[in-house]
Amino acid sequence: MPLSRCRGRNVRSSAICSLLSLISVTPAAAQALDLRDWTAPLYWSPVEGPSALKGERTSAISGPMPLVAVTPCRVMDTRPEYAVLGFNGPFGVPALGSGQQRDVPVLQSNCGISSNARGYSLNITVVPLGPLQFLTVWPAGLARPNVSTLNSFEGRVVANAAVVPAGINGSISVYVTEPSHVIIDINGYYTDLSMSGISGATGPTGPVGPAGLTGPAGATGSIGPTGPTGPTGPTGPAGATGPIGATGATGVAGATGATGATGPIGATGATGVAGATGATGFPGPTGPTGATGPQGPAGFAGALWAYSTDSVDGDFTAWWSVDCGAGRYVIGGACGHRDANSASRDIRINYIGPNFSDVSEFRCFFENTSGSSRAIRWGALCSSTAPTYQTFGAPSEVITLPSASPAPPEGVPADAIYSEWRNEAGILFRTWSAPTRKEAATK
Repeated sequence: MPLSRCRGRNVRSSAICSLLSLISVTPAAAQALDLRDWTAPLYWSPVEGPSALKGERTSAISGPMPLVAVTPCRVMDTRPEYAVLGFNGPFGVPALGSGQQRDVPVLQSNCGISSNARGYSLNITVVPLGPLQFLTVWPAGLARPNVSTLNSFEGRVVANAAVVPAGINGSISVYVTEPSHVIIDINGYYTDLSMSGISGATGPTGPVGPAGLTGPAGATGSIGPTGPTGPTGPTGPAGATGPIGATGATGVAGATGATGATGPIGATGATGVAGATGATGFPGPTGPTGATGPQGPAGFAGALWAYSTDSVDGDFTAWWSVDCGAGRYVIGGACGHRDANSASRDIRINYIGPNFSDVSEFRCFFENTSGSSRAIRWGALCSSTAPTYQTFGAPSEVITLPSASPAPPEGVPADAIYSEWRNEAGILFRTWSAPTRKEAATK
């Protein structure tokens, strides 16, 4: 254990603490974590006999090996949120699965453990993903023992300290029966010591000797010559302003000055009150009756409104129509839909108008690209009087005004090209053209 821990514990012999202060080391690259220390045996003897690893230097061990304490350091942490601290490969993610074994090369960790380590003082923690029957840790290269290092039958976070011998290449093996994250910390290792013993601690510095006697004072020297005059100091600040003197007597009045120029003419006065209205004259004779104007066109007879509602499935395009019925004609109509509040042109109407093959039918062409159903409504104004349809000729004048175009209708892209033109009848048409659609407004 570190020397600071040794001072705070009830240790039987102060010589043991002195020994630890000499052989304690700090890892060269310990993980940047605030870890608590734990109690570890000051001495440990490795297992000898059939269970020992091949090549162990058991014959050179004359007794129990002492603990070389290090600052508590994290060797392994499989939790993904700690991967940013350098826990990866055999030291990090992922968690161990059911019945999985992993070899952990302790000497290759960032804790700076000596290659002479024969065993490790470890604190092992499990963060199980459910009930965990047991976890076992043992020297790498040996068969897994039929013992458990710790258990967590209720699936809780559990920790336990253990001394684990170093296996092949200084590695240890970890096994879990069910999925679990595993955390391994180290606060020391056990190793062989030279038979010649270790150097003792440096003794304290001796006391300072007494001060010598003060010698007699020397004779006073002669006064030196007067030094040169120093430079003139800076000018002092200006004094305060004195009080104002008394006012002098009034002088003799001067001669009258010349007359000034004439001032501007004043504003015109308010208009006077209007006079009384004169008497009304006699009415003139009635003029002759004007000619009767031409008779206006007959209105539509038996007009009625027919409509329907429905919904359009997502990513679906189709015609919807209203039939005015036999003996009736379409004289107008409308199509409407409802977008989602946050949608942008997720449903479009690509055609509104009569079916020219059937004058009693009004048609709407809906295109829904939103991926979800949208409500629609369409209707037609029907009449028993046949309307007159007029076909206009080709454009006679085309004017493109991209820099002075009015705001496009709702749903038309802001970068659509605006143009306007007049046909042979003099009717002005306005259009906005986009790469994938074309909408028009007639004025």
